[in-house]
Amino acid sequence: MRWSNALAINDSGQIVGEILDAQGKVHGFHGRVPAAPPKPLVLTVDDDGAECPGALNSIQEAVNRATAERRFRFAPATTLAR
Repeated sequence: MRWSNALAINDSGQIVGEILDAQGKVHGFHGRVPAAPPKPLVLTVDDDGAECPGALNSIQEAVNRATAERRFRFAPATTLAR
């Protein structure tokens, strides 16, 4: 039987615990969980997705996600609805 057990998070932010190997020996471990990638500072808008696949579909969607440090970039053919 093999198992692992996370016990705590130490002062360095590492997860510490123990693991039982196939020979029945218990070993200690520590490791980090990678941080989430930072959100992009530029929000790209492309209403039809032709020039920038994966971009936001509307200016309103970009405005809803905006924060003070973010900027907008518009694909060349993006139409501005009135």
